[in-house]
This record gives sequence, C-alpha cells and structure tokens, in this order.
Amino acid sequence: MNKRLIWLGPVLLVLLAAVIYAGAGRHSRLIQDEQVVWGNPAVAGSAVSDALYGRFYAAVDELRPVVRPVSTVALRLLHGAFTFDRTPYQWGLIFLHAVTGALFFRLLLALFGTAVPALLGSLLFVAHPAATSSVLSLAGYSDVLSLLFSLTALVMARETRSGRPLPIVGTLLAFLLACWSKESALAAAPAILFAAWQARAEQRAHSPAGRGVHPTKGLTPEASVAAGPSRGETVQLIGLGLAAVIVIVLVFRFLSLSALPEHLRLATAVTPITGVPEATRMLLGVGSLATYLRLFLFPLELGYAYDHLYVQGGGERIFHGVIGGLLLAGIVFVTLRTLTRRGAEAGWLLYLLGTTFAASGILVSTGDFASERMLYPVLPGAITVALVAIRSLGAGRFKPGWERVGAVVGLLVVGLFAVRSATRSADYMDNDRLIRAQVATFTKSAVGHFDLGNQYLSQGLWEGAGAEYDKATALRPDYWQAWVNRGGAYFGQNEIGLAMRCYQTAMVGMRGRAEFTTVWGKLHFNRALILMQQNRNTDAVNSLLETAKIYPNHLRARASLGYIYSNAPAYDREALDHLSKAVELETDPDRAEKLRNKITEVKRRRENINSRRGYPEDFMGGGGKEGPDDAEEREPAEPDTAQ
Repeated sequence: MNKRLIWLGPVLLVLLAAVIYAGAGRHSRLIQDEQVVWGNPAVAGSAVSDALYGRFYAAVDELRPVVRPVSTVALRLLHGAFTFDRTPYQWGLIFLHAVTGALFFRLLLALFGTAVPALLGSLLFVAHPAATSSVLSLAGYSDVLSLLFSLTALVMARETRSGRPLPIVGTLLAFLLACWSKESALAAAPAILFAAWQARAEQRAHSPAGRGVHPTKGLTPEASVAAGPSRGETVQLIGLGLAAVIVIVLVFRFLSLSALPEHLRLATAVTPITGVPEATRMLLGVGSLATYLRLFLFPLELGYAYDHLYVQGGGERIFHGVIGGLLLAGIVFVTLRTLTRRGAEAGWLLYLLGTTFAASGILVSTGDFASERMLYPVLPGAITVALVAIRSLGAGRFKPGWERVGAVVGLLVVGLFAVRSATRSADYMDNDRLIRAQVATFTKSAVGHFDLGNQYLSQGLWEGAGAEYDKATALRPDYWQAWVNRGGAYFGQNEIGLAMRCYQTAMVGMRGRAEFTTVWGKLHFNRALILMQQNRNTDAVNSLLETAKIYPNHLRARASLGYIYSNAPAYDREALDHLSKAVELETDPDRAEKLRNKITEVKRRRENINSRRGYPEDFMGGGGKEGPDDAEEREPAEPDTAQ
C-alpha cells in the first residue's frame, strides 16, 4: 500500500468537502431547518426529556412520528451553543460528511488492500451530488450520523477477529447509535453480522487451527479462556446483540411515542405519498429503484421531491417497475451467489441490498416516491460494488496499466461530481431558489408547485399563489392540501364562493380518512373564517371545535370561539374557557390585554345577570343554558371579530 496516500486520504476528503460546500455556511434557513431545529420542542424547547426521548415534532402544526435520540441530542447541543446562527450547524454537518467518507476509505482499504481504489471510492462518495440533500439541509444530521455510526459498526466488526470484548461491545454500541440517529440503519444489521463472521474466518485462517493445529493444544485452561471465544461463539454473540439492539430500538420508539399527548398523536404529518393505496405505493417503490440508479450514475436532475413519479403515464410506470424489479432481482441474485462462495464482497452486497430495500419504501414508507436523502446510505454500497465490478472486468481483459487509466477516469468523474454538487449547493441558498429549482427541473412535481404557491401566499400574491395551486391540483386531483390553500388564495381575493367550493371539495375527499387529520383541522379553521363573515355561527363553531380538537393550542381558533360564545350569556362558561386558553397562548401583550378585557366583560355581565334574576352568585351559564332552571338550548350569538 502507498502509506502516504493512506495518511493523506482523510485530509483530502475533508478538503474536498470544504471546497464543494464552501458557500453553504451563508445559506438561509430552509423550511426543513425550521422544523428540525428552531420549530422542534425537542431541540429548542425547555424540556430536556423531549430530547432524550428523541421525538421530532413541529411545535404547533404537526407530528412527525420518528424517534431519533442521537440526532435530536446532537442538534440540541448545537442549539445550546449557537442558538440562531445556522452557520456552525452547516459546517458541522459538512465535517461529519467528510468523516463518514474517511470511515468508508478505511473499509475500502481493508477490501482492496491498496490505497488508490479506496481513495477513489471515498472521493466519489464525498463529491456525489446525490449526497447534497443530506449535507445541505439540517434535517440531514440524522442521515449523516446514522451512516457514520453504521460504518463505524462495520469497522469495529472487523476488529472482533481478536475475540476481545471491547470490539464486540463497540460494534453493538455503534449499531445502536446508528439506529437512534435514523431508523433506516436497521437495514445494516446483516452486513455487520457478516463482517464479524468474515473477520473471524480470516483470523482462523491465520491461526494454528487454520494450519491444522488446534489453537488451544498444550495450553492450560486459564490460557485457553484468555485466548477468547471461538469464531462461532463470537459471531453468535454479535448476532444476539444485534437482535437485542433491534428490540431495544423498537420498544424505545413505542414508549416514546406513547408518552406524547393525544392531540400530538392525532396531528401526524402529511407527506407526498400520504393517502396512496398500499399496493400502488409498493409498485412505485419498486419503480423508484430505476430513479435511484439514474441518480447514482447520472445525477444531473436533482430535486427534494419526486412525486412526479406518481403522475407519470401507465406505460412509463410499468417500464420503471420492470427496470426496478430487474435491478432488485439482480442484486439479490449476485448477493446469494457471492454468499455461497463466501467472497469478501458479500458483506457489501448485503449492505447494498438492505439499504436499497429501505430506500425503496417497499416495506416501510419513506414519505415520498423516491428520496435523495434515503439514497445517502446506499451510496457506499453502490460505489463499492461498482468498483469491485470494474476491477473484476478490467483484471481479466486489460493490461496491467488499466488501473492507472481507471484512476484517471475516476478522478475526472470525481471532478464532474464536485462541480455538480457545488452548483446544487447554490440552489439551497434559500427556500425560494430551492423551490424554483424543483419546479424548473420537474415540471410535473405537484409538491413543487404547491410549495411555490405557498411562497406567493405568504407574500399576499393571491393570483400567483392560485395559479400554482391550480397546477398542483391538475397534476394530482387528490392533493387536498393544495385544494385547501387554493381556497385560501380565493379568500384573499375576496372570492368567498369559490373559496368555499375548494373547501367543500377537500372535505368530500378527506372525510373519514385519518391520515389527513392534520389537513382536516386546518381546513375547518379556514372554513370557519368564511362562516363567521356570513354570520353562520353554529356552523362556524362546529368547524372551530374540529380545529381545536386536533390543535388544542390553536390560538386563533380558541380566540374566535371565545368571541363567538361571549355574545350569548348561555355560553359564558365556554367563552371564558376558550378566552382563558387564548390568553395563555398569546405572546403579543396588546392582544393578550384585549382578551383579558373580554374575559372581564363576560364575568361582569354574568354577575349582573345572576344578581338581577336571583341566580346563585357562583352560577355560570353554559351548554346553552343561561340560568340554572333554563332547559332551552340557545345558539351562539353573532360573532365579534377575533383580534
């Protein structure tokens, strides 16, 4: 081996990552950054237990039911040190990406026995454009940490050849940390077990037993014990340990999510694949492998959403499914064949097979029809298998100098990948550039048009927002979030009838479908705003109560309910309950003071009614009853404007 390259390799990887992502430190916060860090109570909140549970959920809008204690604690530590400055978070993520590349370099050294292909493979990993979505979004901390610890587990598994307890414990601990960084690391378990088996097989081949001599012959019992467990015992220990880690991860996830308040469990996040029938999702999962192959070999068209795969024609969908099925079958066939030969490459094929299954979403949904972030852990296995295949083909057909030619071509590819990654980094400068790049690259991305519509909506550009929502619903008629926001754009233009028509369309499509609970709550609040304008109080209250059931801390829903109820003495109790909750939630001092004044007004009116009509002093009207003997149910009076 070239010792200079062995020591220089990790330094080159760090320098390459720094050059590619040189401008990333100046990027603005992305929407995902806000959700993962500053809008995540587990990171930015005061309760440390949330971070230890590793739960990720947005503060108000929705729950993302994942349990990642390692990623969450890492972000919480960064938040404690740097708070609102995004730059240190970004450079920390870039550095971890380079360290992951260095671990990959070490594993390739063990496989190839020479530094050139090992360095080339790790440079390809660090420079690969498909890694940008994990490196340039703070949500990618889970991806990078998970892969870093997975590769650490593979490195430690190779050290178990000695039979000492420390490498065994290190392997299992690294695997646990990988799974607690991101649950997709569970797919690496077979590869880790095989690495341990292979390491012990290599150790046995070089031991006296491997040369026909019993390894403990002539040793005292104490010396035999000191020699460590046999190969079978070590592999068995690691296998049982990996199984125990998987059980711990699953049980911990269940307990963590079970401890969440009921309303947070109701308000689950809605993703591009939400609501798609299971059979369709699995078919598209197989078809996504064709997209992953394209992204691996020709990573030119990159995006943060691949929902355009859902709206493609039947023939194109079948073609992608056939390509994906053949690719998956090929990986399975080669893996089984290599395992029967017990080749050194079998471990990487097992790793590639596991991570490919995880990325496809065939077994567990990834939230999209393909995902660059899910491709991140696939890259090491794919690069390794590609290098092994190239070496095998070249060794039998070309002269010895082919390795030099291959290295030059490989470096050229690294350079091209680095340029593409750098240009992709510019797309992540801010939300607007990223969304426009998505729409420009994938014109049939309903998510892209929806996100661009949201950008316009937040700026009060109702017409532009409406045009983008129309494109999204034309591509996906079942895109209920887009229908709801289309109604919001009409509302901004004072087109009340058209807005209600959009809300009605969404209500019909989502009724009785628990997966759209989050959108259902937002829809009813928007609908209530129109109903209050039309003085349809009973309907408005019903919609607001639907919102408050899903979002108990929805300030405007609580305040609106309080103001509506306050106009009818028969609902004084409800008025005070909702107004008091709104005061707790309100952060603006002036608006909080107006709410307190309304509470005082309701209490004084109740005192006057009780005094004038001879009711008990502590009686409080409620449930439609103005007095203790009143059996008549009254509707709420006309609404005031919620401040």
